[in-house]
Amino acid sequence: MKFTFNWLKEFVDIESTPQELAATLTMAGLEVESITPIREPGSGQEDWLFEVGVTPNRGDCLGIAGIAREVAAL
Repeated sequence: MKFTFNWLKEFVDIESTPQELAATLTMAGLEVESITPIREPGSGQEDWLFEVGVTPNRGDCLGIAGIAREVAAL
């Protein structure tokens, strides 16, 4: 599953850096395959693209709302 850091921040308050969040999600059982820096066209605002491998037993994390719930719980 792919999502951006700014999109996730619309659902949950995050005080950690993208790298810290990736490490936390990996330790919680979600495999963060990559994080890539990107820039939004027009505004030039920096963002991060997360690519997360979701295992079959974590169907609750197949959407942004499920990832947000997991981040809020952590």
